[in-house]
Amino acid sequence: GLDQKNCRMKFTVGKEGHTTVSWDDFDPDHHSTVNPSNFGFTCFLNSIQMADDILAELYCGDERISYKHYSLQEYVMYFDRTDSTQDGNLAALRVIRAMIDFGYYAQQYFFNAKPDIADNYTPVERHYATQYDYTTIRRMTESHSLTNADAGNLTVSDTADIRTLSISIALESATALLINLYVNDPETVPTIKIGKVTVNVGDTGVAYSRWKLSLTEVGSGSSKYYQFRIEGISPHNLDKMFTVKGKAGGSFTIRISAFSYIDYILSQSSMAHLDEAKMMVAAMYAFHEAEVAYRSSINSGN
Repeated sequence: GLDQKNCRMKFTVGKEGHTTVSWDDFDPDHHSTVNPSNFGFTCFLNSIQMADDILAELYCGDERISYKHYSLQEYVMYFDRTDSTQDGNLAALRVIRAMIDFGYYAQQYFFNAKPDIADNYTPVERHYATQYDYTTIRRMTESHSLTNADAGNLTVSDTADIRTLSISIALESATALLINLYVNDPETVPTIKIGKVTVNVGDTGVAYSRWKLSLTEVGSGSSKYYQFRIEGISPHNLDKMFTVKGKAGGSFTIRISAFSYIDYILSQSSMAHLDEAKMMVAAMYAFHEAEVAYRSSINSGN
């Protein structure tokens, strides 16, 4: 038999000339609950790779044992062809449909905002949701708002040297939440603290529970800013609030989540590619809701 402990999977994702490669080592805890002798490996995709070809190659030592081509889009279509509801998999069906919807609307946004990248990715051909109730989503996310003073999520002291503060997200294999700090005095260098973890400029990959933190200086001169990054936010944790305390001259406190960004986009009335951006963040919210429901169904045994 195979020496499982010496096995790992190589994943090559994307079109020729625009591929990403990752490896995942054998994990004895990553096995099927139905058949514990079947073990899994994880391939991480960003938001616009959901239709891209994935070449999975199993290596044990230096020898390639087997390989297979597939895509997440193909998996969704396969799942759709099976009578999933009869197997108690309705929650799973909903979450993978919400996932492919998110991939579809992410492509619609990014391919419009950056048309030069469109040829590098395989288009998502199928989606399920055609509209979202923005009003309902905002009711669920408005308590995470940074711009709504009633939410109380942003406190900046009079002595803080902050000219502008903005938020954004990076839609990678898991969402990364970004806080951008622009200061007036070029000599002002911020520090950030979450819980008992302090992050200084230049620090990357600082561990905070299951997340990774970094604080980097971006640009130079009058356009310079400092970017604080919280990496590894899974779909079911998009509503996870982080309390970020910092100093930039004076002190500031930000309570923020990926929902903060969703609320920000849905509150806009004028920005480039606004319709596509709103559909994308609404699909991201729906993906979150489906993932939470799926995990609840597993925990309840349904």
